Parts: sequence; C-alpha cells; structure tokens
Amino acid sequence: MVVPEGTGASRAIQVSQSVLKLGAVGLCLFVLLALVLGFATVSRSVDMSRAARLEQENRELATKLGQLNARISTLSDTLGQITQRDARIRLLANLSRPTRRCFRPASAARRPQARIRGPRRANSPARRAR
Repeated sequence: MVVPEGTGASRAIQVSQSVLKLGAVGLCLFVLLALVLGFATVSRSVDMSRAARLEQENRELATKLGQLNARISTLSDTLGQITQRDARIRLLANLSRPTRRCFRPASAARRPQARIRGPRRANSPARRAR
C-alpha cells in the first residue's frame, strides 16, 4: 500500500510473488557485486602498498650493495699496494719471494690430487727411490 503525504488518497499496489523473487535475486546480485568490487579494491591497495614497501627495500639493498662494492674495491686496491710495497722491500733487502704455501696467492695454491695407494712394502722400488 502506498500512502502519500498530506491529504491525498491511498493506493494499493499488488505485486506478484515472481516479481518479488526477481527483485530479491537482483538485490542479492547487486550486494554480491559490491562485495567483490570492494574486496578487489582493498586487495589491490594492499598489493600496491606491499609493492611500494618492496621497492623501498630494494632501493636500500641496492645502496648497501654499492657501498659494499666500494669497500671491496678499496680493500682490493690496498692489498695491491701492500703487495707492491712488499715486493719493493724484498728487492731492497735482497730476499727471495715467499715460498710457504700461506704466503702464495690463492690462484697459485693448488692442492695436489689425493691418490689411493695400497699398503707399502719395505722393499718396493718406489720406497727405495725415496
């Protein structure tokens, strides 16, 4: 029933059950669509804030990496200068190059390959050669 404001006459409107069901289904679909769009908006904003946070962390890590590379470069230059100074001092003192394994550069310190040998005999030709 529709009741107008004031002194107008009231009207009765009849709505069938199928129209009511259709309206309820439409309302449910509208609410469902609003919920899905709201969830998508919130999740996208969360993803965007996460992406911004990750970009900031990436920038910080890149800065730290650059600083570490600069420090490594400085250390490498310092080690080169120490090596050159060591070579000059050895030349002036008429000393030979160091032969101990701990003083050799890492590229020159090769480990001998391990060999599997059987039991040694006291009179073997290899034993007598040593």
